[in-house]
Amino acid sequence: MRYGVFSLVFCIIVAGVWHTPPAGAEKPVMEQFKTMYVKSKSTDRTAVIFKEAVEKKQCTICHLPKPQKGFNAYGKQVSTLITKRNSQDAQAVRAALKKVAQMKSNPSDSKSLTFGQRLAQGKLPVGEIIVRPPKDASASK
Repeated sequence: MRYGVFSLVFCIIVAGVWHTPPAGAEKPVMEQFKTMYVKSKSTDRTAVIFKEAVEKKQCTICHLPKPQKGFNAYGKQVSTLITKRNSQDAQAVRAALKKVAQMKSNPSDSKSLTFGQRLAQGKLPVGEIIVRPPKDASASK
């Protein structure tokens, strides 16, 4: 019995380590993204919704949602400028994010907004923010 418990605990630990995504460059990049674009103390409705969307999206601001692998359009541009070597350097990450902000969100459409324009409008660099009313709001009507 005690070997069975040991085996179970060992398997759980191995499974946890096996499925833990690598933190690599994502954390420093996400921290700089939030520093640059999220207005955490703002009470403006657009800023609050944007902050909540960033918190919800986290990694999928640059990465494709699971089970897909790779980057979305914004992430592809960011990943060309940020390497493992410079991902820990806050100034390098900020410079890369500023450079990507000047790029068109849809390069094949000359009228498309730049990533920076989208962010300035309170939009995610890729995709849309969907706002659903709280469950209590429908009950109060």
